[in-house]
Amino acid sequence: MSMPLPHFKKTRKNQLAFHLCSFLGLLTLWILLPLSSHAKTYVVGSKTFTEGFILSEVVAQHLEDNGYNVDRKFGLQDRLAFASLENGSIDFYIEYSGTLAKVELKAQKNMSFEEVASAMAEKDILLFAPLGFSNTYALAVRREFAEENNLKTIEDLREKKIRISFSNGFSRRDDAYPAIRKTYGLNLEFETIEHGLTYKALTAKATDMTDVYSTDAKIKKYDLVLLEDTKGVFPSYEAAILAPLDLDPKVKTLLEELSGKIDDELMTEINGWVEFEGLSFCGAAKRFLTQNGMGDPDRRCGSKFDLVMIGKQTAETLYLTGVALIAAILLSIPLGILLYRLKIPSLTQPIIFTSGILQTIPSLALLFFMVPIFQQTGPLPAIVGLFLYSILPILRNTLTALENVDRRLIEVGEGLGLKSSEVLKLIELPLAAPVILAGVRTAAVISVGTATFAAFIGAGGLGESIVQGLSLNDNTLMLQGVIPASLLAISIEVLFELSERFWFAGRQAKQA
Repeated sequence: MSMPLPHFKKTRKNQLAFHLCSFLGLLTLWILLPLSSHAKTYVVGSKTFTEGFILSEVVAQHLEDNGYNVDRKFGLQDRLAFASLENGSIDFYIEYSGTLAKVELKAQKNMSFEEVASAMAEKDILLFAPLGFSNTYALAVRREFAEENNLKTIEDLREKKIRISFSNGFSRRDDAYPAIRKTYGLNLEFETIEHGLTYKALTAKATDMTDVYSTDAKIKKYDLVLLEDTKGVFPSYEAAILAPLDLDPKVKTLLEELSGKIDDELMTEINGWVEFEGLSFCGAAKRFLTQNGMGDPDRRCGSKFDLVMIGKQTAETLYLTGVALIAAILLSIPLGILLYRLKIPSLTQPIIFTSGILQTIPSLALLFFMVPIFQQTGPLPAIVGLFLYSILPILRNTLTALENVDRRLIEVGEGLGLKSSEVLKLIELPLAAPVILAGVRTAAVISVGTATFAAFIGAGGLGESIVQGLSLNDNTLMLQGVIPASLLAISIEVLFELSERFWFAGRQAKQA
C-alpha cells in the first residue's frame, strides 16, 4: 500500500519558501559545478597597471589558443599577486626581477636575473627567462620645467623647491623612494597619489615631478624628461613570467615561446596601443600574438565599453553580495532574537560592540585582512569580508525592533494564553519586521558598494572596470563599473521598497 503524498496548500508563505529554496539550490550548484570539473583550469593574475594587464592577457590567450582552460584574476594589489602565487590562488603572473630581489627577497644589493631565479627556485617558484625588456622606475618632469630648473639627474633635486607626487607603492617600496633617500641623501617632501593619476597631475601642472615606469607610452607622448639615476639606485627590472616550480612541462614549454619576444621599444608601443589607440587589453594581447604567429586571429575581443563584460561583472557582484547577505541574515536575525530573549547586557553589549568595530575597519583593508586568513584570493575572502560588514545593520535593527515592540500588546498575548514562541511569532516579529527589513536593506546597499573593492583581491565584479580605468586614467572605463554599481544599488533599494509594500498590503488584506 503506497503512502499518499502530503498536500501543501498554495499559500503566499509556501510560495516564498519554495522560491527561496530554489534560489539557494541554484546558488549551491553554481558554487559546486566548477569544482566538479576534471579539466585543469589555470589561473592567470596581474597587478594593477596597464603593462601588467596586457602581459597577463598575453599569457592567458596563449594558453587558451593551445587548448587550456584559463581563469583570470587581474588587478591584484601590490604584493598580493606574489602572495597569491605562493598560496596557490593563481598559477601565473608577470613580475620584475628587481621587484623580486628588493621586495620579496629583501636583498641589500642588486641581484642578477640568474641569482633571482635561483632564489625563487628555493621557494618552489619558477621564474621564466625574461620576456626581453626591463621596465625600471624613473623620475619624470615636464621638459620645459627641467630646462627652467636645470634638472638632468636625481642629484640635481638637492635644495630644489618643487612639487612632487609619488604613487603609493613608490613612496613605500624599499627599491623606490626609500632607496633614493638613503643613497642620495635626499629628504624630499611629496604627496601620494594613485599611479594612474600621476601623468594627469603632471601634464595639468598640478605637480612638477612624479615616478613613472620606463616603458610607459605616455613618456614619449607628453615629451617628459627622465632624470638620470647616476648612482644606480634602481635595479634592473626584467619582466618575466612567474609560476609554480612543479608546472606541467608541456605548459612550461608553451610559455617559454614568449621569452625574448618583447624589447623595450616594442613594450612601449604595445602600452600605447591601449592608452592611445583605444584597444582593450584583450585586443592588444591578440595583436601582439598574431603579429608573432602565435595568436588566434578569430578571437573576439570586445571594446572597452563591453555590454557582455558589464553583464558578467554585474552577475559576479550579485553573487558576492547575495551569498554574503544571505549568510548575514541567517546569523544576525536569529542572534538578535536570542539576545533579545536572554536580556543579558553583559553579553549583548560586547557582541554589538564587536560588530560595530568591524564597521570601522575600511572596507578595502577588511577585504585584504581576509586573504592571509583564508590563504587565497578570489570570491571566498571577499564574501566573508562582505558578510562581516553586513552583520551590524541587521543585528542592531533586529534587536532594536524587538525591544521597541509595545509591551502592552505582548501582555495581551500572554493574557490570552499564548506561549512565548507564539508571542514571538504572532506579535513581536510581525511588528518588528519593518525595522528588521530596513536593516537588511541597509546591509544590501552597503554590500553592493563595498563589493567593488573585491576586484583588488581577484574576486571580480564591477570593481574590475574601476581598477582598470584607474590604471589607464580612463574615465569611460571607470564609469563602466561605477554606473552599473550605482544602478544596482538603486535597484536593490527599489526592490526592498516594493517588498515592504507587498508585505504590508498582504498583512492588511489578511487582517481585513
